[in-house]
Amino acid sequence: MNRIAFLVLTVFLLAICGCENKKEEESRELYLSMKDKRTCFPEDLFESFEVVPLETNDSVLLGDITEISKILIKDNRIYMGSWRYIYVFDDKGKHIRTMRHIGQGPGCYLSVSSFVIWDNGDIYVLDRISSAIYKYSKDDVFLGKVPISYDDLVALNVKDMMCLNDSLLLLRSDERRGVPFKMHTMKRESGEVINHYFVQHDRIISYWICPNYSFYKGNLYLNMHQDNNVYQLTTDSAYVYYTINVENRIPPKGFWDNMQMSDMQLVSTVIREGYVSHIPFFMETENNI
Repeated sequence: MNRIAFLVLTVFLLAICGCENKKEEESRELYLSMKDKRTCFPEDLFESFEVVPLETNDSVLLGDITEISKILIKDNRIYMGSWRYIYVFDDKGKHIRTMRHIGQGPGCYLSVSSFVIWDNGDIYVLDRISSAIYKYSKDDVFLGKVPISYDDLVALNVKDMMCLNDSLLLLRSDERRGVPFKMHTMKRESGEVINHYFVQHDRIISYWICPNYSFYKGNLYLNMHQDNNVYQLTTDSAYVYYTINVENRIPPKGFWDNMQMSDMQLVSTVIREGYVSHIPFFMETENNI
């Protein structure tokens, strides 16, 4: 009798665990109804916000603001990157310096495709044209150059990068350049690529739209164009953290990987079917998504 009771209890507990796991798995989909939409103002989303007027003079010419592709804030400094320069301001908007290293000489890059700031203030600049990362100190002293390749043969065609932690860098490849994996883990000090993951699929269509990275509770997340998923990135894997479902208008699985349709056919299908086919921006806080 005790044995039967034990078996019944075991089955019951397994059933509960199964339900909890299923609930956890289902909870990864966020369903959004457009019927509930409303106008939001900054004060509805943030406890406080501040406008920082940037210094303007002849030595600080940002040019066309659309050239600014990335903004980082680190240790009370504001870093703004264009395709040629990185502008550095303090937290009050006073200009500190402009990193101008575009050229052909030692320590010079051909473009600023992306950049990151380490905890010690070092600045790493990604140059897609030369397929290399250029290292500079907080005081703008050139520290070295690291070529980026796959098995030392094929350029990784890295599109952007982010710091995963204080010793590892995550690089993301362009999906149209024949690189088998999207994400690559690089050691900061040696420049050694130690891991490749997130298998890439051939695609007809691709866009030069910047992806969005966000941090929450020490974890790094990525959302991209032509994808309704938000991925959590680790040293060796990318798994779906959320799937954003707007009124069940997600494209069918593998839609953007369809090699039988032209790019215009794919875009026309999205418009005709009313698909919500990607999430341009994602951020999570304690109270809001």
